[in-house]
Amino acid sequence: MLKSVDRVFVYRRTSTKKQSLGLAAQESIIANYLAMSGAQRLSTYEEKESGKIRSSARPELAKALAECKAMKAT
Repeated sequence: MLKSVDRVFVYRRTSTKKQSLGLAAQESIIANYLAMSGAQRLSTYEEKESGKIRSSARPELAKALAECKAMKAT
């Protein structure tokens, strides 16, 4: 469990249009987790990319990781 002072960046991804409800389900789980842990959401990144695409080819993931590292967040 995170400490209440933890700051987090959220990255959500679905791979197809058929999974559009997947983002809503992910957000619900994330919101519940943040509420229970007391962590602070700094930003949310979202992509609709195939799971077959390498992580290095996902621009929103790259942005999230870079900002997370710069802010020393989770």
